[in-house]
Amino acid sequence: MKMVKISGNLTIGNQCSLFKTVEQFCDGYDFCENAQFKSYFTDLFAKNEAVILASNRQAAANSLDEADTARDTAISKFFAVIEGSAAQVDSAEAAAGEAALKVANGYGRKIMNLSFNEETTKIESLLKDFSAAENAAVLKKVHGGEAAKERLKKAQDEFVRLYATKSAAASESADDKNATALKRDLRSFYNETIVPYLQALCVLESEKYAPFAKKLDAEVAKMNATAK
Repeated sequence: MKMVKISGNLTIGNQCSLFKTVEQFCDGYDFCENAQFKSYFTDLFAKNEAVILASNRQAAANSLDEADTARDTAISKFFAVIEGSAAQVDSAEAAAGEAALKVANGYGRKIMNLSFNEETTKIESLLKDFSAAENAAVLKKVHGGEAAKERLKKAQDEFVRLYATKSAAASESADDKNATALKRDLRSFYNETIVPYLQALCVLESEKYAPFAKKLDAEVAKMNATAK
């Protein structure tokens, strides 16, 4: 029988999902006595896990960049609120804005240009300074000041959370292949190694292997249809 090969247009997620499904129904077939069969499919599933891990690393990195942009925006808005207050005609609010700006300028907008870790440290310090009783009282008099501080804190907390997630997922070497390259290698392994092998088994022992091959084909064809 001529088996269906995996389309190169499948998304990383759909290809990984396909092999997870295959891994589940493989347990229902007793081919363990065939060492080569077991070796090929064990390798296939291990490669699939590598794709999933790499994909998770990439997703974490993308989310981290978005979170960093969000906290940079929050920093800009925080400074804009304080600067706006300092420029007010009302002397009381202007005095509060100037006092708050004096504290904030100890850090400056330049903290947005620091490394992830350095920026995190500076923001934590800035937030701590504005939590001190005297500075908190000043910020309370700045129109929108407390809300701007809360937005910055929320953005900072989200960044720190995602950074921890990324760090946990990035224990692999920095020169590991990315998910796209691993996905391509996995597809090639299936199409060029496993498919010919199973086709040969179906010729040699059709009654034993053909039902499995047909079920596998059905899953591949169903997933390929999503790429059209």
